[in-house]
Amino acid sequence: MSPDASPKPSFSPARRWSIGLNVALLVLAVLALAAMVNYLSGHYSRRFYLGTRGQVELSSRTIHLLHSLTNRIRITLYYDRDEPLYGDIAGLLKEYQANNPRILVATVDYYRDPGAVQEFKEKYNLGSSTNKNLVIFDCEGRIKIVDGNALAQYTLESVPNTTQREFRRKLVAFKGEMMFTGALLTVINPKPLQAGFLQERIQPEVRSETEQLG
Repeated sequence: MSPDASPKPSFSPARRWSIGLNVALLVLAVLALAAMVNYLSGHYSRRFYLGTRGQVELSSRTIHLLHSLTNRIRITLYYDRDEPLYGDIAGLLKEYQANNPRILVATVDYYRDPGAVQEFKEKYNLGSSTNKNLVIFDCEGRIKIVDGNALAQYTLESVPNTTQREFRRKLVAFKGEMMFTGALLTVINPKPLQAGFLQERIQPEVRSETEQLG
């Protein structure tokens, strides 16, 4: 090799332009993808939670009620977090809260939160130790307590066993939305709803003519 020969450049100008163009196209593609994801998340957002029943989808009646609420409502789960139904209840109430930020949801675990239990029991007059697994709705002092035992309907199914006959409880119906929406209607109305009916009154002269025809 001649000592006067100069080394050739690693990349020719055309090669450098090609690399620069590819990098620019890659950056534009990433920006376009980010913009598309942002658009889709804003227009087609969906919420998921991990529970035993899968995704929660509220009925149109409940959603309409939630969107119409103007009062602040506190919902407290006085619950053991290890209860099998706790995840379903908490997930359902998260959907209520997601549809109206005026709904505040909290949990008081009577096993893990001993400091808050006594104050909570005094506030809602929960004197008996058997008053557990409750969902309490509070709107400006109007209170509705939903018993957690009434939220689910179970049936007994046999467990395959060669030695003896065994049964276990199987969840067949979860009535959370029905009872929670009903509780909301109770606490947001200052006066209880009353049902009535109209009774037709017959004028005296009409009644006499009717009796004569008879």
